[in-house]
Amino acid sequence: MSYYTALSRSASAAGTIIIQGFDSNVITRGCSGYLRQEFREQEILDDITRLRYENKLPDHIDGILRNVLIRQYQKWKGTDYVPDKTDSPLKWSSQNPLPLLAVVTDSPWQLVDKSKSKSKLNVQSHNSTSFVPAQGSLAITTSQKRKAEGPIMSPIQGKVRRITNNAENNDNIPMGLRWDGDNYSCAYDALFVILYNIWIDRPDIWTRRFHNIGNKYLTTLTNGFKKVLENKSTLENVRDSIRNQLHNIDPVKFPTGHKGASVTNLALEMFKTKAVVTLSQQLCTECDYEGDEKNNRLGYVIEADPSVTTSTSKWLNSIHVKTQENCPECAHAMEHPICYKSPPKLLIMEYPGQDIKTSHCLRFVDEDKEETVKLHLRGIIYHGGFHFTSRVISAAGDVCYHDGMVTGRSCVYDSHLKLLSYEDLGHCKDRNLVLAVYAQ
Repeated sequence: MSYYTALSRSASAAGTIIIQGFDSNVITRGCSGYLRQEFREQEILDDITRLRYENKLPDHIDGILRNVLIRQYQKWKGTDYVPDKTDSPLKWSSQNPLPLLAVVTDSPWQLVDKSKSKSKLNVQSHNSTSFVPAQGSLAITTSQKRKAEGPIMSPIQGKVRRITNNAENNDNIPMGLRWDGDNYSCAYDALFVILYNIWIDRPDIWTRRFHNIGNKYLTTLTNGFKKVLENKSTLENVRDSIRNQLHNIDPVKFPTGHKGASVTNLALEMFKTKAVVTLSQQLCTECDYEGDEKNNRLGYVIEADPSVTTSTSKWLNSIHVKTQENCPECAHAMEHPICYKSPPKLLIMEYPGQDIKTSHCLRFVDEDKEETVKLHLRGIIYHGGFHFTSRVISAAGDVCYHDGMVTGRSCVYDSHLKLLSYEDLGHCKDRNLVLAVYAQ
């Protein structure tokens, strides 16, 4: 909708210049089901307004509330009726229906007179015949409703797990970073808030893991995290220190001022390593031929192949080097898969604008120890409107939202990972997933 608002200021396409690149998927992939429903209901309300103005609206369509009014109209015209001026992409039919709206009742509303005691509330009810007062006491909050209904249960590996709402437990709300409006910092904020909240779970272990990658920026980051933990610095100071280092090395990739950096470039630079962590090997698809294992330069940040349309776990298992060589023994085509020498401690998956299901867990087989190692989803970064935001996921699966421009130095409780669908994970507040962070 912000794209529409900006472009509507122009009189013609020929007179419009778009300076900054943008994601064309936002305006070409079609609207969501919720937005389409909203537009359809607006078409009905528009037709009701026209009929009322022309004195053609029956007296029995007298609802005060929107939901009641539309339901009365549907019962009069039928659910298959489409107003004449409805745009073709919004039209509904028996194959693509707009069902009869459900009955919705409104609660009694109150006018609070602040000059009087709170116990003397002026409770009023609407006297319209279409109004049905709610039965029972005042509406209960979400947290009260949860208590009344009991805990939410989710089956996990044959057991029952209790999923709790930690929205009111400040101890479980992750620390965030305040956005720098003078030098746009959202790419750094989105990534560093996830890394900090992974590190803070086990500082000693993650300090050692980050140091073992052998990247000077990660060393600076962990040293800064320690100072934050000791109240000797802030995450903003740590961010700015690393940002200045990166800017001095490459001011084009890592600009200052009102220019944004790519969060993918930032992740690639932060997790660049001189160590060889992956191997590749040619394998015949027909016979038992196996080529020699060779070192591969794939690191801890993986960019998606455009052809990938599965889940992140299946995508990870299908990573390969493209080859057109044939088997030297049987002349059949060969595969060239890539594998990690040992299970990585952390992986960042980059797949902007692609329909890939975000797996909650990635599994690696450690052949030396004969065990399966799991990497859990710990953070997601979203982009849209020239701004990055993120979701931070705790080891227990609690999901919190961070936007340095809005939430500042804190995060806001969002949900539990088990309660979010793949579609929910792929989008957040009109922004699309671009990076997923997994960690042991």
